Amino acid sequence: MSKLELTHVMESWTKLFNGKLEGHKMTFNNEIGKGEIEGFKLNDSIELIRFDYKLNKTLDVDGYQLDDYAEYIPILFGDPFTTSVEVTCNVKQSKKKYKLNTTGAFSINSSEALSFTIEEGRTVQYLSVRLEKDYYQKFIDQSKALAESLDLEKQFFVFEEFDPSMRDFFQKAFEVEKGSLFENEYLEIYAKHLVTVFFSNINDREKIDESNKYTFSVEPVFKARDILKNRINEQIIIDELSKECGLSESRLRFLFKQIFGTTIHQFHLDERLDHSRVMLRDGSKTMSMIAMDLGFSSASHFSSAFKKKFNLSPKQYRKDFINSVLQSA
Repeated sequence: MSKLELTHVMESWTKLFNGKLEGHKMTFNNEIGKGEIEGFKLNDSIELIRFDYKLNKTLDVDGYQLDDYAEYIPILFGDPFTTSVEVTCNVKQSKKKYKLNTTGAFSINSSEALSFTIEEGRTVQYLSVRLEKDYYQKFIDQSKALAESLDLEKQFFVFEEFDPSMRDFFQKAFEVEKGSLFENEYLEIYAKHLVTVFFSNINDREKIDESNKYTFSVEPVFKARDILKNRINEQIIIDELSKECGLSESRLRFLFKQIFGTTIHQFHLDERLDHSRVMLRDGSKTMSMIAMDLGFSSASHFSSAFKKKFNLSPKQYRKDFINSVLQSA
């Protein structure tokens, strides 16, 4: 698909939300809601559209309004932006409603068959990874299971719940610095990972060993991770954290370690220490001020933890950074 055609897709979304389109970025702040939708041409076979918005009123959408399935087939990843989607069967003109009550990904090969309601009052983030049809077919051709589930000659709707890997890479797509030098390159990596895991999980559905399946919802554990990342200025009490996430303390400890491979305290400490490097490079605060801002009991406690993680003291790290800046000037 050419850039001109990608622009046409973005124009469809712009019309739907009554927004303003500049290049491949659409923004809106009106009676419908507020947010942005941005399109990326990652390579000849993959496009990505990133959605981030909040609606002031409920919006009913029919697939024919989007007009974006001609050459590409999308896979949508993210939080459920609607409680259900309704699919009309082309042959019998019958309708089937699919419940979407968990974070995941779904793919459908007919826009006109799709209708859904976008609900008001909450922030919505999701990705549409659009695969050129021949590229989509290459994944399908990898196995009999995929060929049976995703036959492009027939209408299909397939949903796959997020696993920890998909959830992590989905979040990375929203954390990459917008407009940065390698934004497209990072997004291409994240999109390829999401797509590969999506097809892989569908292929493995009939042969998953029960001992290797997650028999629990991962959402409370990712909620705990988000809380830890957002509260780097304070100590975390795990009992309070577990109550916020709706799990027992022992259950949260166990699941967090199983999914992220580290303890809650170590993860939170690493986040604080990583942020301390940003503050050290900024140079506007003393070691004591940084220690206080990041919830350490003292400057010596901060220095000891920093040296243990990075093999040099905060003072030496700042000195090395200043010297590198002077040398490059």
